[in-house]
Amino acid sequence: MIENKQNVNGYGIRLHKVVLQDFKNIHNGEVVIDPNKDGADFASQADIIGIYGQNGSGKTSLIEALALLKSILSGNVVDTKYTDCVAVGKPFSYLEFTFHIGTPNEGVEKTVVYSFKISKVSAAFVNNNLLAGGSSEPDRIRIFDEILSVSGIFDGEKLRLQPIVKTDDGIRPFGPLRKQTEMIGRLKDRTEVEVYRRMAEEKSMSFIFSKGFIDIVEENCTKYSFFEILLSLRDFARRSVFAISSKDIGTDDEDNMPLNTRYGRIALNLRNENLIPSKVVSILEESIGAVNEVLKEIVPSLTIKLINNGHSYNRFGEQVEKLELHAYRDGITYPLRYESAGIIKLISLIILISEVFSETFCVVAIDEFDAGIFEYLLGELLSAISDYGKGQFIFTSHNLRPLEVLSKDRIVFTTTNPDNRYYRLKYIGSTNNLRDVYLSEIQSGHQDEQMYKASKNYKIIRAFLKAGDING
Repeated sequence: MIENKQNVNGYGIRLHKVVLQDFKNIHNGEVVIDPNKDGADFASQADIIGIYGQNGSGKTSLIEALALLKSILSGNVVDTKYTDCVAVGKPFSYLEFTFHIGTPNEGVEKTVVYSFKISKVSAAFVNNNLLAGGSSEPDRIRIFDEILSVSGIFDGEKLRLQPIVKTDDGIRPFGPLRKQTEMIGRLKDRTEVEVYRRMAEEKSMSFIFSKGFIDIVEENCTKYSFFEILLSLRDFARRSVFAISSKDIGTDDEDNMPLNTRYGRIALNLRNENLIPSKVVSILEESIGAVNEVLKEIVPSLTIKLINNGHSYNRFGEQVEKLELHAYRDGITYPLRYESAGIIKLISLIILISEVFSETFCVVAIDEFDAGIFEYLLGELLSAISDYGKGQFIFTSHNLRPLEVLSKDRIVFTTTNPDNRYYRLKYIGSTNNLRDVYLSEIQSGHQDEQMYKASKNYKIIRAFLKAGDING
C-alpha cells in the first residue's frame, strides 16, 4: 500500500462532521462521523458509519456531498451534474465540513472548518433561438461564499476558531482583511488574485483551492502554517477521499467494469480488448494482485488475471498493451464477464476497502454497499472493518444485517423530517438488537423523530391493481 497519509508536519486528517442545508431533499442535516471520540482517542480505530432509511430520504445525498467535496478540495472543475443537488425552489445549497488534524498518540492538534455554497447558473443560449437552429450551453454550478476557518496550535500559538480565507463578505480579492497579509504577504498588485477568483467563479471551481491561488499563497504568505492547511486539504482530497456512487459500482453496463484503485478509476471493457498505456500496466497488475489476495478468501478458488495479447500504438503514438480481464477458478480460465454482478462489484471495490484496513487517514464512502452482496458476507465484511480497520468508511444500505453486527453509534438513520434529516436512535440498551428496535420503531414511532412515512398495505395493492388495468 502507499505511504501513511500524514502531511501536516507529520499529522493526519480525519473527517469529523458534515452539515448539509437545502441539498437535494435535505433542508437541514448533520452527521458526526466520530460521535464518541474525544481528542485523546483521535484516529485510534476505524470510523464506520452506515446510513439507513426509506427510499428517497437522503442516504445517497451524503455520498454525493462527499464526492462534491473531493472535487472542490482537489481544485477541479465541478461537474454540471451537481446543479441538480440544489433543493427545488431554493437559491443555493450550503455545505460545511469539519476536519480534525492530529496523530493517534497526541490527539487532535488542529480543527479546520470549510464551508461553501453552490447555486445553479442557468444555461446560456447561442443564437438565442433554439427553434431556429440555435443551441444551449449546459447549466453550470457556481461555488461561492467559501469560508476556511482554523483553530488549534499554529506556530506555537493557540488560536480560537477563526476564518483565514473567506469570500462571503464582499471584500476583494478575499477577506478577512487582517488575514490578507498572512496569506499573500505585502503583494502590491493584487489584480492577479482577483483574476483567479473570477476565473474560479466562471469555471465552476473553488477559488480557495484553485491552483492559481495556492501558488500565490505559497510564494507570498507570511504564515506558512496556514498555507500548509490549504495544501494538505487539497492533497488529502486527491489521494485519500473516495466517494463511490451506485453508478460507479460493478458494471456501468453489461460490457464495462470500473476498477477503483488508489490511483484513480480505471474503466475496463469485459467483452473486448482494453488498450492500456504500457506505463499504466504495472499499476493495473499491482491492483489485480491486491484484489486476488482478498478475493480468494471471500470466494474460495477464484482469482482474476490479465491476459496480454501484445502491444500496439494509439493515435498519439503512445505504446499500449492489448489486455483482457479473465477469471480463473478450478483450473479453468474464462472471461470475467461470465461472473455474477455481485462478484464483479466485489472486485471493483476490494482495493478501496483494503485502504480502510491499512490507511488511518482515508475516507471511503460507498452508496448501496449491500447491493449484490450475500447478506452473511456483508455482515462479515463490516465486522472486519469495524474491528480491524484504521480509516473512515461510510456506506448506505437497505439490507438490515449490518444493524446486527455494528454498534448503535455506528448507524445513522434518515428521518421524515427534512429539518433534521439524520438521526441516531436513542434509549437503546447494550443488549438490544438494533435491527429489531428499528423495525419496531418504524411501526410504533417512540423516538424523537419519525423514521418512516408509512403506507397502508391495501392502498399499495389497490394502486398496483389500478396501474395494471391502465397498462393492460
